[in-house]
Amino acid sequence: TPASSQPRAIEIAPDNKWYIEKKAQFLVQQREYKSAAKIYESLALGNPTKIEYFEDWARCFLYINDFKSALEVYDAIESNYGFNEDFCLSKIEILDHIKAYDNALVEIKRLLERYPNNVDFLNMIANTYWKKGDKTNTLLYLNKIISLDSTNSTAYLSLHDFYKEQKDSIQSFYYLNKAFRCQDMNIDSKMQILLAYYSAS
Repeated sequence: TPASSQPRAIEIAPDNKWYIEKKAQFLVQQREYKSAAKIYESLALGNPTKIEYFEDWARCFLYINDFKSALEVYDAIESNYGFNEDFCLSKIEILDHIKAYDNALVEIKRLLERYPNNVDFLNMIANTYWKKGDKTNTLLYLNKIISLDSTNSTAYLSLHDFYKEQKDSIQSFYYLNKAFRCQDMNIDSKMQILLAYYSAS
């Protein structure tokens, strides 16, 4: 088969970049991610203008949950190519997963420096402050979202959850009601929330 013939072909032409790429892909298919990562590292450092090698290098580390190494690769990408929104978001996702919330906040603030009124990024920073237990900044950013978009059901639901956690049933129900009035929430979501709300009551 083509896949089984690749190792032999690579042995014949070990310095051929096309074969080296194929070897890395073959190793990924075989779930030999550490070995594949070493090849992508070599390709990336030897061809710093090809960002896809860096992406594949980072992806190999993510496959084996080596988040520290993946973050280092994303930092290397930024050193070579400058700020990149997609890679910044990837770093935030990793940092959130490993509960490195302070570092995640640094990256989210970099996004907000460029897009100060982006409600998705504002919601991201509000949620991160919430996970940190910083109630003041959680409310600050949730209210900023509402000031920018008074029909944002996600922000209202976050406020509902916030006040529910504080055992403030009046405020909690107030923001749940506000969320239900938003047109961006479909009927299925409303039914699911209602069921969860009354089940917990």
